[in-house]
Amino acid sequence: MNETILFLDTNILIHFKPFHQINWHEIVTKKNLDLALSTVTIKELDELKYKAPSKIRERSQKVLSQIKQLLGNDFYTNINKNTGLLYIPDSHNVAVLGEFNLNQESRDDCFLAIVIAFQREHHTKNIILVTADTGVLLKAKALGVEAIELPSKFALPIVKDEYETKMQKLKEENEKLKNKLPKLFLTFSNKETYIKKQLKPPLKISPNYVNDKVKLVMKKYPYKNIELEKSLFPFQAVVENLNKESFDKYNKQLEHFYETYKNYLQDKINHLNKLRISIKLNLRIINNGNVPANNIEINLHFPDGFDLLNSEDMEFEFEEPTAPEYKHPLQLHDLTFPSHYFSNIQPIQQGINPPNISAPKIKKTESYDVSLQVIKLKHNMYLDLCSFHVTFESIKKAKNFDIEYVLLADNHPEPMTGKLNVIIGNN
Repeated sequence: MNETILFLDTNILIHFKPFHQINWHEIVTKKNLDLALSTVTIKELDELKYKAPSKIRERSQKVLSQIKQLLGNDFYTNINKNTGLLYIPDSHNVAVLGEFNLNQESRDDCFLAIVIAFQREHHTKNIILVTADTGVLLKAKALGVEAIELPSKFALPIVKDEYETKMQKLKEENEKLKNKLPKLFLTFSNKETYIKKQLKPPLKISPNYVNDKVKLVMKKYPYKNIELEKSLFPFQAVVENLNKESFDKYNKQLEHFYETYKNYLQDKINHLNKLRISIKLNLRIINNGNVPANNIEINLHFPDGFDLLNSEDMEFEFEEPTAPEYKHPLQLHDLTFPSHYFSNIQPIQQGINPPNISAPKIKKTESYDVSLQVIKLKHNMYLDLCSFHVTFESIKKAKNFDIEYVLLADNHPEPMTGKLNVIIGNN
């Protein structure tokens, strides 16, 4: 046995030139040296010849054949004049593994334990571990074992076996197919997947605001008084044409107008306060793929904790009620009055869905499930979808929430999923 012993890791035997053909004296400047093979290394070669890809299996079998040919039934042989080959039986023990906190289930740790045990037994010799594994190299040095990395010039060229070539081809084909698919996802109109919204406290309105406003309207449009009318028309012929019934009819319509105006004011205040504890969410669908997406089904899930409405149901204008108009009997035969404000609530035109996008369907359960469709979305394009209003019970009860979505397209084999984040901040 020579004074310098090089323990060869399995990767040196598999991924580098045949060990008996390498000029080891070029790597380690020693006149005489031995190459040591441990039982761990031989066991791993045996496993590789059955379980590894075909090229590695072939190399493992070839290395094992070379070792058998060189060693025969011996534990030591000379490869050439200055280099020997040494087989090290399993000489490590539990004590070595435990002392250095090494894992008996780890092949690398068992290999290191053999080297350490051999080094202790032959402390006068120069023991060097040779590996191409950076992890083993660093761990060996940490344990006080001299270790070197075999230069890459001795490495064998990387040759993919039939299986690896086939898998690489399948991977490339899969990437090509992916590039022919739409890539859909949702954002808010700010182009982000999160949005920050703030709520406002209720309007500070005097308790007498509505009644004071109604009093001003009553002053502007007072009841008709028949005695006053007679005093304005002193001629008997005119007075005879004054119809008490028309006065009564007009005054009743005034009463209805006053009540309608009061309701209009209160409803408008309530609606404005509702908007102040609501947030508007404008959603956008984007196609970052290389092909258009066809017949897209958009499914949204909102949690509970608020009311969810299509913005078209929240964005309308209150039209101020119009007072009835009194027509003197001498001027027209009948009285005509406009319809009142409840029939005048109209959606704002900008909320109309374009033909390419369907109106959303909102299903209320314990939470909210929303569905809508987009007929087509070109690649590298986006569409602004409908808007939603989220109304909380109060500022105090408002909290952050997520919108989960699933996108399905006719020309995409899998659902595309994601999540949008809504962050609530209070003024």
